[in-house]
Amino acid sequence: MGKKTTAKIRRNQKRAEAHGEAYQYTPPKNAIEEDDGNDAKVKAAEKLKKALSEIESNSEMNSKECRTAKRKAEAIASEESGGCAASDLLAYYEKKNASKKNATQGSDDDKNGNKLENYWQ
Repeated sequence: MGKKTTAKIRRNQKRAEAHGEAYQYTPPKNAIEEDDGNDAKVKAAEKLKKALSEIESNSEMNSKECRTAKRKAEAIASEESGGCAASDLLAYYEKKNASKKNATQGSDDDKNGNKLENYWQ
């Protein structure tokens, strides 16, 4: 069963109050484990990205060794992330980084969203 909506939780609380009891919502285990899965995905994606950049920057490897090392790195990352494909991992990582960059870009704005660099002009 999925996560309960806030409306469902409120209905259950009112129902419990009518019976003289207190309702305690406990989230399902899957929702708790999902956060750990996302953390594992990010770590595996970071490790994969680092390994791929090291492989590409190594000029001493011939093409066969390079392909083998890439496959090995992708397999390890897939296993660490819980079976997610390497291309999906990299896309997920890029999406996460893009959202982090967007969150930090607005730091030079004041409370109203005005750019601080133009504040004194």
